[in-house]
Amino acid sequence: MPKLPDRITREWLEHPSEHEPACKDQVELFAAHWPDGVNLTPESLREAARIGLDVIWLTRLLPPHQALRVQSQDKALWASVGAQVKALWASFQIQEAEIMIKALWPDEERHEPTTQMGAGTDTTSLSP
Repeated sequence: MPKLPDRITREWLEHPSEHEPACKDQVELFAAHWPDGVNLTPESLREAARIGLDVIWLTRLLPPHQALRVQSQDKALWASVGAQVKALWASFQIQEAEIMIKALWPDEERHEPTTQMGAGTDTTSLSP
């Protein structure tokens, strides 16, 4: 069973003996931030997430009882992220429609999106 080391190094990421190697772009990002490696601590794990390293990848190296604990809490997190993505996608679609309208009808006046509530259904429409 693979396990997390006390110190993570470029060598450990690129040439593991017990796990799949990390992606090249992740290794490069890690090495740019920690050229001499880093001790695995709460602070270094937080920093890894802040700089864009895929900390989820490390989950597969946890002992089963710890991996289950992480995965059970991930379900709620993914649900929250999914709701945020859905809202962002809806906003993107509305803005994209306005960009398309401007391209197709350059003289059309810009309309701001508004949300109308009715009969328990949320609908988004464009109004002047």
